[in-house]
Amino acid sequence: MSGDISIPSFPGMRGNDGTCRHAAFSRKRQRGFTLIELVISIMVLGILGATAAYGIQNGVIAFQTTQETLDSLGKLRYATERLTRELREVRRDPLDSSRYDIATFGTNGIEFIKQDGTEVTVAVSGSTLTLEYDNPAGAYILTDQLTSFTLGYFDVDGNTTADAATVAFIELEIVLSDNSGPMPQRGRIALRSRP
Repeated sequence: MSGDISIPSFPGMRGNDGTCRHAAFSRKRQRGFTLIELVISIMVLGILGATAAYGIQNGVIAFQTTQETLDSLGKLRYATERLTRELREVRRDPLDSSRYDIATFGTNGIEFIKQDGTEVTVAVSGSTLTLEYDNPAGAYILTDQLTSFTLGYFDVDGNTTADAATVAFIELEIVLSDNSGPMPQRGRIALRSRP
């Protein structure tokens, strides 16, 4: 017994086959992750998270830009349709039925009387296009993103006219702008109630 080393035996330290099950003497690999494996896993997850965040951020920016553009296009459509509806209501001059009741007109505004007797004024002030009524009195903003507004007046043959007596068509061009750039719309309106 001179060369034998005696290992104290505690309950549960030796298996059924007589081999040692103590951690210090076990030759089996321990189960679990090493520190390097954990660090690499965290780095990979961090890279995946950063990539996902970048994609989500770009999606949110694209959504916001699309919403702003849709809002601007809605304002453009509203202003165009409202002006078209109002201009079609220009009444005939009660004193001379061969002409429309247009008080003043120019390239940036018009003042006329509708068929129901309401006086209407379309005017530009900075980047705001307004529609004003005398009865009931009030001014209403059609859009607040105006870049340019132009009215053109044409006779029955499509020629430009500066005489209210010969106006048969009014051409309007509205340009709005936002972060995505200018948004133009043009339309030609035939005045109703021709003689």
